[in-house]
Amino acid sequence: MHGVQAIHDALPEVEEKIKSGKLRIIGAIYDMETGKVRTLEKKL
Repeated sequence: MHGVQAIHDALPEVEEKIKSGKLRIIGAIYDMETGKVRTLEKKL
């Protein structure tokens, strides 16, 4: 989630695109053993 927040904070134009529905930032964790991707709950 730190990475998701860092992207949001580092790029001011992101907030505008999120509010307009043109962009969503979703964190995820990739499990190298299983090959599965788990998305995180908090979305921006």
